[in-house]
Amino acid sequence: MHQPPHGALSGVRVLDCADELGAYCSNLLAGLGADVIRVSSAAGTRLAEATPAGLYLNAGKRCVTFDPADANDRTWLFELARSADVVVETGPSGLLSAAGIAREALQEANPALVLTRVTPLGSDGPDGGRYASDLTLMARGGLMWLAGDPDAPPVRPAGHQSVVAAGLYAAIGTLIALLHSESTKEGQRVEVAALECIASALENAVQYWDLEHTIRKRAGSKPREAGSGLYPCRDGYVYMMAGRLSTPRGWISVVEWLNEAGVPGAAELKRSEWSSYDYRTRPDATALFTKLFVGFAAERGKTELYEEGQARGIVICPLNTPLDLLTDRQLRHRRFFVPLKGSVLGRRVLFPRGPFVLSRTPFRTAPSVALDATRGGPEWRAAKAPVPRRRAAPSGGLPLAGIRVADFTWVGAGPFATKILADHGAEVIKIESTTRIEALRVIPPYRDKVSGVNRSGYFANRNTSKKSLTLNLRDPGGVDLARGLIAASDIVANSFAPGTMEKWGLGYEDCRKLRSDIIYLSMPMNGNDGPHGQYLGYGAAIGALSGLYASTGYSDRDPVGTGTNYPDHVPNPGHAAVAMLSALRHRQRTGEGQAIELSQVESTIYALGPLVLAAQLAEGAQANALRLGNREPGVAPHGVYPAAGDDRWLAIACWSEVEWQALCRAAGGESWPREPRFASLAGRLQHEDELDRALARWSGRHDAFELAARLNDAGVDAAPVQHAQDVVERDPQLRYLGHWVRLRHPEMGESVYDAPPFRLSATPGRLRSPAPLLGEHTESICHDLLGISEEEVAGLIAGGVLK
Repeated sequence: MHQPPHGALSGVRVLDCADELGAYCSNLLAGLGADVIRVSSAAGTRLAEATPAGLYLNAGKRCVTFDPADANDRTWLFELARSADVVVETGPSGLLSAAGIAREALQEANPALVLTRVTPLGSDGPDGGRYASDLTLMARGGLMWLAGDPDAPPVRPAGHQSVVAAGLYAAIGTLIALLHSESTKEGQRVEVAALECIASALENAVQYWDLEHTIRKRAGSKPREAGSGLYPCRDGYVYMMAGRLSTPRGWISVVEWLNEAGVPGAAELKRSEWSSYDYRTRPDATALFTKLFVGFAAERGKTELYEEGQARGIVICPLNTPLDLLTDRQLRHRRFFVPLKGSVLGRRVLFPRGPFVLSRTPFRTAPSVALDATRGGPEWRAAKAPVPRRRAAPSGGLPLAGIRVADFTWVGAGPFATKILADHGAEVIKIESTTRIEALRVIPPYRDKVSGVNRSGYFANRNTSKKSLTLNLRDPGGVDLARGLIAASDIVANSFAPGTMEKWGLGYEDCRKLRSDIIYLSMPMNGNDGPHGQYLGYGAAIGALSGLYASTGYSDRDPVGTGTNYPDHVPNPGHAAVAMLSALRHRQRTGEGQAIELSQVESTIYALGPLVLAAQLAEGAQANALRLGNREPGVAPHGVYPAAGDDRWLAIACWSEVEWQALCRAAGGESWPREPRFASLAGRLQHEDELDRALARWSGRHDAFELAARLNDAGVDAAPVQHAQDVVERDPQLRYLGHWVRLRHPEMGESVYDAPPFRLSATPGRLRSPAPLLGEHTESICHDLLGISEEEVAGLIAGGVLK
């Protein structure tokens, strides 16, 4: 066998015919124990194995080459594909098409086959089948609009995050389809458009437009309130959150810290007006605090500030560079980095061991990239052991029907992960309390700017298809009811700090006594142990710790991060969903549950793996100088340029000489296309600054949407940088794909929600209901699931247990 015998996907055969856009999907499947054979054209693809991205994304796969002109190779590929359980392709013009293999023929030959296709913009529709790169996907999808300084062009997040987002959702869709296939022998198609995956990661920007008619804009690196933002220090930067989202003592602790250190002028912060959050958002207050803290931090290193600040209960984190991660105390304690085996680079490099830890089916750690001389060998055509079946949804039904989740997660990543299961049929019961309101319920935007625990669009979009149960876990009676719910559940999920669930007697070992096959997900920021295990943080802090924020921005400016709590929207909910689904597959085969530990920092770093490898391979000072803005090594032009109108921008990338010539023709009578220094790629790279300035002068006279359409028609990769209103109301492809769903909420009325960004042909997910009202289902859950009489429920309410 070519996979660990105890992997969660042990026995699953995956044929990877994808390019870069689908590679992260099969990378995760390989790590989970599937036998993945990667087939690439002998002519090569954008994803070369010897590059950091190729080395990282193809780890754990057997790699073979294929010649579409060779009849024997075409026959071989068809036989391999029909013997697989899963085929991952990118297209619509991918390797299967090049070999003349119709998807219909494969499904006829193997009715249980899961066929996953990842495309930039979708397979059909007004822009279906058109190529789009990471740059133009980030622009068109709306995420780029939120990132960057207000006085500079928008900037894309580092690390080709469209590849991560598309690959994650492809893996999720594939696992859901595989669970159904192994239960029913009914295969299906999984369709993923990267554009939808990016549009799903806009935090609350879409809801701001829909509910308040406000367009969120990029705010850059400058602090927007006293106590929260990016601050330079002696050896880099720290990110601090001592404002609206901080712990109750966050601001007080910062003031005490500065005064104990004797910072001149810090006594001013003790005045009564500073206790008001509204006062601390005033520009003059923000400027004064920034001046005081920057002076204080200038004498201290980022690790010193991190450890002392966190010891005081302040959410403060270093902006780690990719190389910083290799020596981080917490990551070293947890042995997160291990040597890559079989490196084609001829040198030792360190590799993240995985995005999560599965107690019974470990993620495959730092596997080698192997050339497969057998080209699949006879084992793929051997009969497979039957997989025990569970009761599955009928074709057209919801694939996770019958699965129940006790959802203790809160704020960002955890609720998004459980929402994915809920939208595909799982009964997700969100445990909340009126004694401590879920933070996302009281974060704007609100319908008509009227606040309320049931009026936040941010919360609503994270919690569709769920039920809400209010329990007071400070009361022993509330804990007893939680135990009853867990005993009737398949999955328990929480995103609390380590030890919180154990304090209530609801840790993994406690839950195993209630149900021996329970799947138990915990999502602490830094993991459950280590010197920084108890540290506090949210999505932005995780972005700082993981290296994402330090790597995003322009080389001649401060780093800017993504403008959102990006780890909460893509890597952490995505990896959590993958982990839960793979654990369900293992339990389906063996009857065995397990614990899942997802450190949100480690999960985010795993999504940035190519950046970590690239930093190790860079020479000297360049090892930490990897902030590229919108540029791409070896490609020119590749950037974001001004367009006509206020704060309007256009992304343009030329990947070949053909595209460059098409761009030159589109520019018409401009002089720069005829300049000798731009005639070759080498010349354009040498004079990239001058080329960018020439393009900016030209593009600035044109409407972004009209020019992008003209360039697309000419074969050039281009897209307008869209904001929330654009993606919801103007983008024809998102409209065609049905990405935006309108649901009617009891208090918010009709509003916009994100649909699942992948489509299952036989068992599609859907938003079954808007987000629940606080405690909306408490009484029905007590009656129908826990068997409690109406009189007992009334007593529990009166006694403060159900609140």
